[in-house]
Amino acid sequence: MRLAVCAMLLGCGICYSQLFKVELPSQAKPYEVQAASELKGYLEKIARERLTVAGEGNVVFHVGDTEFARQKGLVGLQDEEWVVKSFGNQVVLTGGGTRGAFYAVCHFLEDVLDVHWWSEFEDYVPEPGPVELKALDLKGKPAFAYRDIYRSDSKADHGRLMVCTRRNRDGDAFVSAKFGGSFDYGPPYHAHTFDRYVPAAKYLESNPEYFSLINGKRVGGQTQGQLCLTNPDLKALFLTQLREAIAKGEEIAAKNQVPPPRLYEVSMNDNQKCCQCEACAEEVKKYNHSGMYINFVNELARDIAKTHPDIYISMLAYFYTEPPPKGGVVADKNVIIKLCDTKTNQAASILEPQNKIFKDFVQEWKKACHNLFIWDYAITFGEGHGMPFASEFTLADLFRFYHENKVIGVFWEQERQMTADMWELKHFMMTKLMENPYADDTALINLFMNKYYGKAAPHILNYRKRIHQARIKNDGHIGWFAPQESFTYLTVGDIAQCQQDFELAQKAVKGDQTLEMRVQRARHGLDLLTIYAATPLVLQGEEEQQTTKLDNVAAAKRILGPLRQLWLDRFPNGKRQKDAEFAKFSSVTTEKQAFPQPERFKGTQYYDLTPITFQNHAKDAITQVDDPDSQIGFAWRFDSDKSHYYDLPFAMGVYDVANTKGCGSVSFPKPLGRGYQWYKLGVVDVPGSAYFYLTRAWTIQISLARNELRNKKLEFWAAVKFTGPKYHPDAKPDEKNHIWVQRVIAIPQQ
Repeated sequence: MRLAVCAMLLGCGICYSQLFKVELPSQAKPYEVQAASELKGYLEKIARERLTVAGEGNVVFHVGDTEFARQKGLVGLQDEEWVVKSFGNQVVLTGGGTRGAFYAVCHFLEDVLDVHWWSEFEDYVPEPGPVELKALDLKGKPAFAYRDIYRSDSKADHGRLMVCTRRNRDGDAFVSAKFGGSFDYGPPYHAHTFDRYVPAAKYLESNPEYFSLINGKRVGGQTQGQLCLTNPDLKALFLTQLREAIAKGEEIAAKNQVPPPRLYEVSMNDNQKCCQCEACAEEVKKYNHSGMYINFVNELARDIAKTHPDIYISMLAYFYTEPPPKGGVVADKNVIIKLCDTKTNQAASILEPQNKIFKDFVQEWKKACHNLFIWDYAITFGEGHGMPFASEFTLADLFRFYHENKVIGVFWEQERQMTADMWELKHFMMTKLMENPYADDTALINLFMNKYYGKAAPHILNYRKRIHQARIKNDGHIGWFAPQESFTYLTVGDIAQCQQDFELAQKAVKGDQTLEMRVQRARHGLDLLTIYAATPLVLQGEEEQQTTKLDNVAAAKRILGPLRQLWLDRFPNGKRQKDAEFAKFSSVTTEKQAFPQPERFKGTQYYDLTPITFQNHAKDAITQVDDPDSQIGFAWRFDSDKSHYYDLPFAMGVYDVANTKGCGSVSFPKPLGRGYQWYKLGVVDVPGSAYFYLTRAWTIQISLARNELRNKKLEFWAAVKFTGPKYHPDAKPDEKNHIWVQRVIAIPQQ
């Protein structure tokens, strides 16, 4: 029968037909009320006809710090400790702190009733029916004290997904009182705070000595410099600012009725431009950069401890401060070291030899501090973002290693939820292993696959195992700024087999729109790689063109197709992502695998760098458009009035990323003529990591870090057209000022 809701309150108990009742404390806290509401909502969906515990019906659930829980001695629980225990037909769900009772409810729903949360949009609820439970006796406490996943693109849910998956911070998102607040950072922010406490815009002119000395000049700012940590007057100013931040944090928390922040960040700006003054150099010589930094933070932390003994001062071990300190420096007990993992291969186990550097850092840092956090990455930045790597098979090694080496907190950067590779699977695995690093990871992967993908599960699991084995076999390396060529550990043959896995997966769920959409979502990273791999840079001008077995047209159509559109519609920035994907991939759907040879280069062997290889760093000013003047039918069009960097002279060149220097450039004071003209850069020795750029703004770039191009001597040409009076004084006044880029040609030199 359908469960009917009785519109009646019995004290603080709420009655739901004859099946169950929920009891709350006489003065229930907001998070207890919300936890009870979650329990009630899911039980209404699941329980039909019967709900029994140990054979007894009329079940009463006591949520939170109820009188019944106190009578049974379930009081005084530690923060985030949780208990689910039955006494006949009376079930207690309680815990410590502001989230313990919520965790108890969620563990009951997940471990007992088989409810699962995949994202803020999706959960799994079993089919309704009679519910007959055995006696209940469950308890636990998360293994890591701090568990945080930073996600972007997500819809604001005020902490619901966070608490349901037993995390205690939700990145930058606000967590409301009804979800228990969070183990949070106070203002000004949780990272890169030097310039927020001592802003260069305010103090550089009046007190240049506060800022880093670089090449004889005092420099400050979030991207330009750091602070001079040996300056004797800086500490007093910083301490004043820090105390003001603590007062502000407590005020905001009281207003929102959430626990006050316990973490305050004192951390370097997001750059590697450390101070070179004589005093700092001497400190670095004795203690390393990290040791000098710790000494500065320790002094602040000792002052704060006098009035706020429960507050921790957190600092980054990042870039030049990643190596541990020397000279016996140890962080104080109220200081947290947040070690950033910028060096590992994300697709490999922490136990593999190629991850030894960071593994050693963790083991050394645990000796230099009492509180070790990790800032880790489940994200690839750059043009390789979203392409597939199966880190889910190595996460258990990582979290167990952290736990065994005294790590007490993990911040996981898993942003770009719309486009990241297998975001839901990796989020599920990370939340489970943050809570219990010794959970059976194989069982967790199988659970997710079966419940999230249904009949498609075996095929998608096979795909993930296939790419995992290919990474091991071909020694693939996926860094946090992985370019597209990092994913060539998957050969064309591997990609074709993976696409066949998805053909079977799609067929298995045909007719179920939800599952079809999820399968298409899982396929997205493979489709990105297919487009990249299906348009290899081959030497044109030969009698027979090289071809590929991969169908990049079908891959692009899936990316731009209705299932992908439905997926993106749920996100606040979904339309922006749709527009970006259309601009990037619409040209692939023209069915053309090769473009006509330019007359100028007939008889010459060359690499054809068409707009599908371009990286657009100014989407408000640069758009891919159809152009009948273009030999390939389309071009990238610059709105030249958006920036003075699009004014003449027109520039192009090659930039060496690894060595941060140019390795070839040329500029043209005026257009070479009307219509598309060939502009010659000349011959460049292309290094291992470089890109080709166009215009003085460098907003269109082409990665040259490909096996076909790197470490080669190449002559570059670009087909460019200029329109409008900015470039042609005799142009009609209403003609738009635009730069049009059709293609770039790279000719190997003997």
